[in-house]
Amino acid sequence: MKTKITLSFATIFIILALIVITQGSLPCDGWISSHISSLYSDTLTSVMKLISDINAMRESLALSLVFVMWLVYKKWYKEAKIYTMSLFLSIFAFASLKHLIARVRPESILVNAHNYSFPSGHSTMSMAMALGVYFVFANKTTQKTLLLSGVIFWAILVGLSRIYLNVHWCSDVLAGWSLGIVCTMIAQAIYKKDR
Repeated sequence: MKTKITLSFATIFIILALIVITQGSLPCDGWISSHISSLYSDTLTSVMKLISDINAMRESLALSLVFVMWLVYKKWYKEAKIYTMSLFLSIFAFASLKHLIARVRPESILVNAHNYSFPSGHSTMSMAMALGVYFVFANKTTQKTLLLSGVIFWAILVGLSRIYLNVHWCSDVLAGWSLGIVCTMIAQAIYKKDR
């Protein structure tokens, strides 16, 4: 089952990457980027900036460090290892692919963003972190569906915040979510193989 999920999302990522490389964008990318400003409001912008900032690289690493330290304190070493591997695999993957694909970001009037666009690092990391948290607690709760819904909802919010702020194209975010899922599944597979 996990192999099928990994292959499915790897396929989605590859298709998106090929479209971006060969055609430049998905049909929805330009339309969303040019029309997103119709949703702008001071309150919504503040909320989206906060969501985006919480999942920035420095903040994500700080939150993850605290989480991993807590896992080690609880002596949940397996979970700490998988979570850490998932996070760093996702960072390595999106950082490498950004420079390889070198896609230019849309122009944002709300925030300054540097570096390349595809895939979205925020979306990749948020999905890897979200699923990492899910897999830590999945066998320790009877509310698996609620837990999975909650963590996926957060990852989706992070991706939507990047689209709202117009620092990523829609396809960057879709690719980031897919890549985050693949990295988490690979981390689990590597751990099982090492055992």
